[in-house]
Order: sequence, then structure tokens, then C-alpha cells
Amino acid sequence: MRGPMEVVGRFDSNPNEALANPNNGGSAANPNLIRHRTGPQKTLIEILQPNTPIDPSKYMGFVHSPKYGAIATFSGTTRDTFEGKSVVELRYEAYEAMAAREVGSICESARSRWDVGSVAVAHRLGSVGVGEISVFVAVSSVHRGESLDACKYLIDEIKGSVPIWKKEVYGDGEVWKENREFFEGGGRSRRMGCCCGRKSSICTKKLRTNQYILLTDWISFSLVDGICSFLLWSKDQKHRLHCKGR
Repeated sequence: MRGPMEVVGRFDSNPNEALANPNNGGSAANPNLIRHRTGPQKTLIEILQPNTPIDPSKYMGFVHSPKYGAIATFSGTTRDTFEGKSVVELRYEAYEAMAAREVGSICESARSRWDVGSVAVAHRLGSVGVGEISVFVAVSSVHRGESLDACKYLIDEIKGSVPIWKKEVYGDGEVWKENREFFEGGGRSRRMGCCCGRKSSICTKKLRTNQYILLTDWISFSLVDGICSFLLWSKDQKHRLHCKGR
């Protein structure tokens, strides 16, 4: 029996295409970042490019199986007001490769805690208008308790630790927002040995430190990528000059 297979790459929003063409690097027409793990317990993670809507039925279909009697889902949508301000839209940006990797780690952490079947997570980037879905999570399990608990855990962790940043655009301005509910509710503090669920300066400090680590990781990756690109460019220039000198 063939073991689990993971495909990571840029494809359209069809996970079957990703499996059929694991070496396809994608194109401008198919830019979504997909991580797809096969096997008895499947995992699908999609970081969707701007103007790519989320279809909940697709992800519910992915986790559905005759073996499982429960599917728990979470759908995050853009609301029209915040603290009395009129919200026009939300705008999301991300360090995509790191975001997909972190979501994958969170999914594995959920599996280690609860006996769940398949998991699907999708997150949009770019502008998300009022009433539109920005993030969707679906989890299947034999009994409802496991999938309900795992689904809540997944969205709490995704909101609190994945490098996806949200800007709220109002009728009279805009502002980058942190996930205040995560700091008040505990979230990753349960994994970090924090006090537990209530807001405290200690928990908040640890959580902010975790976000700082993610930011510094992102900067490090960017610097390494820039240095590699410069070295390749320099090598290419030397080669061109050498050819000209002949």
C-alpha cells in the first residue's frame, strides 16, 4: 500500500491537479500555493491569491468520508462595522511559503491532540469585501467532539501565529490589526506553557515574542533569498564579461 504523499507548489485550486502534476511549478494563471498530503488522513492547505473566492463545499467535500460521522467547519467573513466604524473591506498579506508551512505544523499538532480524519484550510490574500469569506477550516472525525475541538484549535492558532497580516479599511481610513481575541483568549499560550486562558501581561509578552520570532524568520528568509539572487546575478555578469573578452 502506498504511503502518504505530499505535494507543495503553485497550482490552481484543484488538489487533484497538484497530485497529477507534482512537478508543475504553476504559472501566472495558476498562482495559488497548495500543500496537499494524501493518505487515510488527508490534509489540504491553500493560500489563495487575490480575487480567488473560497468555496466551502469544495473543502467540506475534501474532508468527507464514509468512515467519519462528523464534519466541523469555521468560516471567517468580513463584517460591515467595527467599534462603530463602517468597514469597506479587509486586505490580507502574507509570507506565503512560511504561512503554508506554519499551517501544516498546526494541522499536525491538532492531529496529535485529537483523533481526527482529514483537514482542510484555505486563506485568501488581497481584498476581501464585506460578507465574503477570508478563511475556512474543515475537519472530519468519527465523533463530533474531536472535530469541534480541533476546528477551534486550528482557527485560534492560525489567527495567532501564522504570518498573514490583516488591514481593516474603513470609510475614513485604514489600520493594520492584530488578533486581539487571540491575546485575550490564550491561543498558543496553551502550547507555550502559559497560565491559561486568561489575559495577562506574561502571556501577552510571550505571544508577542512568538510573533517577533516569526517576523525575524521572515526577514532572515528574505535576506538569504536576496543574497542568493545577487550571487547568481554576479556569476551571470562575470560569465557575460568573460564571453565578451573572447
